Amino acid sequence: MNKQNEDNQEVSRIQDKFFWDIYGRPVNTAGFLKDFLPSNILEALDLNHIEVNKKSYLSEEYKEHYTDLVVETRFTDNAEEPVFVYFLLEHKSYVPTRPAFQLLRYMVEQWYELEKQGTLGKKLPPILPILIYHGEKGWTPGVHFHDIVNIPHDDMKAYIPDFQYFLSDAAAEDEDRYNTSVVIKCWFIVVKYLKAPAMREKLFVVIKLLHANFTKQVWSRRRLLSMLKFS
Repeated sequence: MNKQNEDNQEVSRIQDKFFWDIYGRPVNTAGFLKDFLPSNILEALDLNHIEVNKKSYLSEEYKEHYTDLVVETRFTDNAEEPVFVYFLLEHKSYVPTRPAFQLLRYMVEQWYELEKQGTLGKKLPPILPILIYHGEKGWTPGVHFHDIVNIPHDDMKAYIPDFQYFLSDAAAEDEDRYNTSVVIKCWFIVVKYLKAPAMREKLFVVIKLLHANFTKQVWSRRRLLSMLKFS
């Protein structure tokens, strides 16, 4: 293995850990979803029930490019029915070509696994796919699966699977949008300004936010060290 590949793998490991340190905690994930999801969808979910699934559904060829995470929640009006949220974090600085393909692949694998476990009801549980992109260039591709399929005639569309995924373009996000979880706000600040001249100034903002909102300083220091290592 050459040095460039080793460096790429090391960067991917750091990004994996940083993402998991933040989104792998149910309280942070719930905070993100409360500020990110549309209100009509948010009202249908009971985010007091959040379980993080540590299993990765990425194949080996995708692991250098992505990190994934699965959380399970419930409907507010039916606590017996699960709802899954699949996070896909893009590692690279360029726009990926077919993230919708990886998202569809996960959804099919998740439903198939539930079928093998004998836990499927009459209908498949919903899976909400979220792509988090933190490249320097703005996001340009469409967010529908049909956008990556060659469909020369409109009459074919009804017979080809389609879905839309949620997109969080970190470079374009307003970090002030995220107020439910201070940790999520700090994550967006670090990711958004990672390569910007303002990063030094923003790190002081992160330190002040963590210090002001966490009485257990050991947790605050741990989060801060994770963010400093990533940056």
